Amino acid sequence: MLVCANALLAFRAYWESGQPSYVVVAVALSLAAAGALGYGGWRKRELLRAGTPTAVSAYAIAALTMVSLVASVAGVLSVLAVR
Repeated sequence: MLVCANALLAFRAYWESGQPSYVVVAVALSLAAAGALGYGGWRKRELLRAGTPTAVSAYAIAALTMVSLVASVAGVLSVLAVR
């Protein structure tokens, strides 16, 4: 939800300022949110299958951490840019 909310903030910053770089950030964050949702659905199916659940990949954790960090920075910058 964090990534999606910050994508909406970036879209709002674009509508307020008209700078196309905000659209790029908003689209990238929207794609990242969709990717996280897809990964979550896949992970849920994996855990519900019979057998021993596997641990979450360190790459998945690192990717989600980086996406969350970028989303937070983009959200803060888009709020500050509108002012």
